Amino acid sequence: MQKLAVVLFYVIITGCPHGFEAISPNCTTPGRLHKEFEEMCQRPCLRIAAPLTPYVQQLQDELKWRKMYPGFEKYEHRLFYVEQAELVSWAEAIAVCHKKGAQLAEFEDDEEFQAVLKKSTPRGTYWVGITEGKDGGFTSEDTKQPARFLNWVYGQPIKLKDPACVATRSGKGIFTHPCQLINNYICRVELPLKNK
Repeated sequence: MQKLAVVLFYVIITGCPHGFEAISPNCTTPGRLHKEFEEMCQRPCLRIAAPLTPYVQQLQDELKWRKMYPGFEKYEHRLFYVEQAELVSWAEAIAVCHKKGAQLAEFEDDEEFQAVLKKSTPRGTYWVGITEGKDGGFTSEDTKQPARFLNWVYGQPIKLKDPACVATRSGKGIFTHPCQLINNYICRVELPLKNK
């Protein structure tokens, strides 16, 4: 709540760059208030306002990603979309994710896997971005390299007649699944700036 109040204060103070005549009637040009604020306020105010800049930038970034990727949720430096209603084959899931500007999801570790799958339904089965290669190994749909994180459920992977795709259910791990079956899916977007 305190961060929100600080950000709101900063937005009011810097309203002019966004077209608001918040502080001064002279604030008619974007960017003018910042200069006017510096002249009027000088050091005491700048010491208060300067620490707010990272929070405002973080808020602007968040708004940008929410606008570009509606329905996606942020986890660390990635955005995820967990589809609950639409059922598609694995190949169709790739196409749908690409239309959203995303990839079929692959996870970095169990923490990320569990956090994202909290959004899943108990009975849902979800395609992930891993498939069986011609050599029998499992590769990332996105990078075409060996998958980074394989948390198989007990007894998996099972060798299928045709090359298998990979799915998950309720965050219990991944399993091989015939690619032509229809399931929900999880999309992923890698944010350009990793904050690790």
